[in-house]
Amino acid sequence: MKAEGQKSRPKPVEFKILREGKSTYVLGDGSKLVGRVIVLKVMKAGPEEYGIKSSSVFVVYPPDRLAGEPSRGKPPTEELTKRIVEEDIDLNPEKEEWNTFQVNGVTLSVKLVVTKVSRTDQFDETGDPLYVINSEPVIKMSRAK
Repeated sequence: MKAEGQKSRPKPVEFKILREGKSTYVLGDGSKLVGRVIVLKVMKAGPEEYGIKSSSVFVVYPPDRLAGEPSRGKPPTEELTKRIVEEDIDLNPEKEEWNTFQVNGVTLSVKLVVTKVSRTDQFDETGDPLYVINSEPVIKMSRAK
């Protein structure tokens, strides 16, 4: 039994993917950053309230001048933050596309917004620099038409 005034636990709901988009940015160091937010679960928290569980994935296309010797294994994020060589790189959005989903007569739109990018002195297996990327999904809801 829930206490008076206590919110119900959000319930997972089925959703249909209508469109998947990506966000693309040009970085001040000459790299191109492409990211996607992957919606894993949609939860209904109230009559007009929805939340999501998501994961973000990124790929960077750097200029050749930034290439380096591949690092031994990918360090954990905590370690990467200690290896930053260029912090808060200028970030110019090229496009930020919405992902759209149909949920119980409602359209949920989600897009990935990158807020901060920093380059480290570490490199992936192909010699591309590793970046620390801060981002968040932005969600909007509208009645299905």
